[in-house]
Amino acid sequence: MGSDTISTSILTTATIILTVVVATVLLSFMPELNSTINTATYTTADRLKTNFKIIFVASNSTERTLYVWLKNEGSTTITINPSTDIFIWNSTFLVRPTNWEAEILNSEDGRWSPHETAKFTINMTSQLKGEYHVKVVVYNGVEDQYDFST
Repeated sequence: MGSDTISTSILTTATIILTVVVATVLLSFMPELNSTINTATYTTADRLKTNFKIIFVASNSTERTLYVWLKNEGSTTITINPSTDIFIWNSTFLVRPTNWEAEILNSEDGRWSPHETAKFTINMTSQLKGEYHVKVVVYNGVEDQYDFST
């Protein structure tokens, strides 16, 4: 009987020590897990608040310039910077222009806030003739596409 009690005590002590070790290891990962969850939550919330629509596209074929007007329909200010991607393509042609600039048309502070319109002026290397598509992708992956003819 005495050996059973000692064996039970040893097993109970080993179980408690193992539980403390496992809990310590798991708790040490909590800040990283919390940071990951917070980042994912912020990113998702930012994408849900961001929405824009390409409302019109026009070209000046003699100057090889394409104009794209976009409306911020979301509930947050959208950042336009070099990480903004623009793609123009048709069945035989694809370009990601690097020579473009953005202007916020009706902004008091120069930021693309909700309900404001941005105008992209894109300098093309060749003239566009025919049916095309333009896609704009902003910093957080939100995108819109517009079909147009020149």
